Amino acid sequence: YRGKSADTADTLEAMFTTARPVLLLLALNATATAFTVKTPSSRWTAVGGSLRGERLRASEYFTEDDESFPSDSGDPPIDDTSGTYAVDPLLKSDLLTVVAGLNRGFNAREDERSLVVALAEQLEASQATSTGACKGFGTPDGSVAAGEWRLVFTTALDVLAIGVNPLVEVGQIYQNIDSTGEEVVNVIEVQPKFAALANPLVGSSLSKLRVYASATIEDDRRIRIAFKRVEAEAISILGFDLTTFLPPAIQMIGLDIPSAVRGDNGDPSQSAGYFSVTFCDDDLRVSRSNNGDLFILVRA
Repeated sequence: YRGKSADTADTLEAMFTTARPVLLLLALNATATAFTVKTPSSRWTAVGGSLRGERLRASEYFTEDDESFPSDSGDPPIDDTSGTYAVDPLLKSDLLTVVAGLNRGFNAREDERSLVVALAEQLEASQATSTGACKGFGTPDGSVAAGEWRLVFTTALDVLAIGVNPLVEVGQIYQNIDSTGEEVVNVIEVQPKFAALANPLVGSSLSKLRVYASATIEDDRRIRIAFKRVEAEAISILGFDLTTFLPPAIQMIGLDIPSAVRGDNGDPSQSAGYFSVTFCDDDLRVSRSNNGDLFILVRA
């Protein structure tokens, strides 16, 4: 695209300049969790320093002739030595099959949401007394929770609220946890609301919102986070790759979040925001925010 005329570049630059305030507002909306602290969900509580969920069956929510649920994983066997439940080999596949049609939770009915929560709680119970996934950050062996994760379901209203924005369509949502455990980056892809119609005709328009947070590993399950910066980057407009010919100062806008706004008195480890990793293996992670919201992610 470097061969495009100056007029084309000027036009695209003007289009992005006009859209910059909208992108920044969307990016700021993505930081809402940092400034809200609520009572954790009553569906999970700390027991002996570990997180333990109420064991519920999928069959409580779906009848035997309901074809929308692929299989009933049933009650997982009890581990007599730990008092928790072994991971059912069908449980993960059941959970991922259910969430596949719910568009990250944007399209979930109440009964579907209840089913996902019940399945997630069975997974949480299976690791309630084992060593948490946050152990190992900054070591040669590393932590299984580190790396890039893609969101497949959430109950968090601050995330779901982005989906009702009349201007944008929410694309993929990622969370990147640094191998040292010192930084967490949330990435949200957004497109115009008419993207499904416009993309095949005039090419895609894509932007990415990034929210950077300082992270503190509190124990083997909990990561405390303090949001420090928000950025909005235009990737393409009407099929034109903006990264190839627009200067970074125009293509990307950012805003540092003052400690006074974060409410941590300049010490990120004192931030009110955190999330707990309640289940994690090589390809699936279940987390709970300080608000009690559920996040289910798969390895990207």
